[in-house]
Amino acid sequence: MRGIQQNHVDIAKLLVSHGANLQEVNSSHENVFHILALAIADQKDKEAAEKYLAMATWLRTKARTGHPGRLEALLQGRDVREQTPADYLEGTSASEALREIFALPPPPSTS
Repeated sequence: MRGIQQNHVDIAKLLVSHGANLQEVNSSHENVFHILALAIADQKDKEAAEKYLAMATWLRTKARTGHPGRLEALLQGRDVREQTPADYLEGTSASEALREIFALPPPPSTS
């Protein structure tokens, strides 16, 4: 979580490759997407927030890969205040591209 919060993509990748669990939560029931959203929300402007785009893209891909339902569970996770990661971005300078990363994926097509 600290690597994600500090936008250290390489450190986060290394830790995950050595077994760091993306599904862990802290004492406030925040998961890695909550932590990432908090870091983005702390940025003063859109340009600063955009520096987290690579981390957000990697995290979404990693959460989806090989674990059906994990991405959805992380994005729907609620902290002790009943907020989801996307809720943390309300009223921030996050771009539409960043907001889309925190959106639930569309359901699979049945046709």
